[in-house]
Amino acid sequence: MIKHIESGIMGTMLGSHSLSWIKDFANRLKIKGVAFIKQDGSIKITAEGEEENLEKFVEEIKNEKIFTITENFYVNWSDPEENLEDFYVLTN
Repeated sequence: MIKHIESGIMGTMLGSHSLSWIKDFANRLKIKGVAFIKQDGSIKITAEGEEENLEKFVEEIKNEKIFTITENFYVNWSDPEENLEDFYVLTN
């Protein structure tokens, strides 16, 4: 079943390398969405895909050492909302 997530990560050493890793991992799991760095330095992710793949995605992001120290992490689940075609990284 297709699901939708809104997620955020706050921590140290977040940057473009983190966004690249998120995009690559999302693509491997056939997840569509977008990730970007907010003004406060946290990462925001909106994504859709098969529920099982999204669960793997969330778990890996939550535990990934690339983020060095994760100070805060959240994920909100919902039914699909958007017709996303790919996974994108937005930069300023």
